Amino acid sequence: MANSRIKKSLLTYWFSILFCLSIALVLGSAPVYAKEVIVKYGFIDRTGKLVIPAIYDRVEKFSEGLAVVKIGNKYGYIDRTGKLVIPVKFNDAHAFKEGLAQVTISDSGEDSHKQFINKQGESVILTKNGFELSGDFNEGIATVEYKSGGYGYIDKMGELITSTIFEDVTDFKEGLAKVMGGGDDWSLKKFGYIDKKGKSVIPEKFVDAASFNEGLAWVDLTSAESKFIEEGFINRQGEIIIRLPLKLSARGRGGCEAGYAFYEGLALISQQRIRNAEDPYLYDKYNFYHPYDTETGTQHKAGFIDKRGKIVVPLKFDYACKFKKGIALVCPHVYASKTGSKANFDDRCGLLDKKGLYLVKPGRFTDITNFNEGLAVIRSKNKKYGYINEEGKLVIPAQFEKAYSFSESLAPVQLTKGGPNGYIDKAGKLVISYQFDKAYNFFDGLAIVGIRK
Repeated sequence: MANSRIKKSLLTYWFSILFCLSIALVLGSAPVYAKEVIVKYGFIDRTGKLVIPAIYDRVEKFSEGLAVVKIGNKYGYIDRTGKLVIPVKFNDAHAFKEGLAQVTISDSGEDSHKQFINKQGESVILTKNGFELSGDFNEGIATVEYKSGGYGYIDKMGELITSTIFEDVTDFKEGLAKVMGGGDDWSLKKFGYIDKKGKSVIPEKFVDAASFNEGLAWVDLTSAESKFIEEGFINRQGEIIIRLPLKLSARGRGGCEAGYAFYEGLALISQQRIRNAEDPYLYDKYNFYHPYDTETGTQHKAGFIDKRGKIVVPLKFDYACKFKKGIALVCPHVYASKTGSKANFDDRCGLLDKKGLYLVKPGRFTDITNFNEGLAVIRSKNKKYGYINEEGKLVIPAQFEKAYSFSESLAPVQLTKGGPNGYIDKAGKLVISYQFDKAYNFFDGLAIVGIRK
């Protein structure tokens, strides 16, 4: 009886399968699997000649004469002739910087460890007992992470520059690094700065801080009693050079790497919120970076100060980028509704000079980038991309489906959606024909391209 029930169940099961397949075939809904698209990468020269074959699963631009390449799940390095000079054997690999590159390699077992290699592929700094390599070398110093917790720094001999274990660290910049000391009480932990000998040169006394840039560093000067976050900028001696007025912040807003620092002599500032009364280190329930305050009904705008702390570009923007070669991308009205919902950037951004005058007024184009090599990418109302010069004149018509910034006088472009990519010169002439599935900017005479296989 049991065998009979089993046979009946099996017959029912297979009949159900056959019935479903028949219905799928009749309705034409049987699954169709698309063939996987495989793109391989190589390098072209300025004539468009493929000088390094597109045989790699991934490549990076050349750095100090060598480029990282990937085959399968392993990494190695090639030179500018395309010769594989360091074998493809690493689990991960960074670009060369200051003569060394950090790589990750597996032992005979499954464990992996990090090390620094030279351009001959020789291991010169290994993970030692007690710490693991962490960051790349910057100004001759690299960060390490202790296996027991915390961070430190080593020099190019692999030696610790200080025995102090820090809770938080950053790379050295302009000869100093921002650090936070260890300890069990988090509320007592503050930021300070050390020099390349590991010596504390600015005491750990700041609630928050940033790296030095153009000789100044942003710091949080807030005390527990402050109603507003108090901020300013210090010099390399730790002296407060600029103390921002209350209700103003230099933390920045959005992307563009605009906050926490001076760029070309100007720093982005914006209006800030009242701090949360119950917890002085929290803001209200709305995002601090959001320019529309739903409680007060006011708009928190951004502008720029100089190194004297003087406001030189009025606070009238919802969004702004750092200055680059004297020009900044700004958006006066990104946030349009009282709910603070983010509106589309279309028609809302323009380009500004350091005097606060528009080079390109908002509303002229539906999208715009900053200038690079004298030209900026724009998106016209016809949803096509072109280029303008620094006078705002359209010098290359908006005709491209995709367009990218110029580099070494050439720019990658795509004429039709989903079509191949080529390169144009600054006159808009196609100098490298549309033939690549992927195309990137030129760097030191070579550009990465991807070709479908």
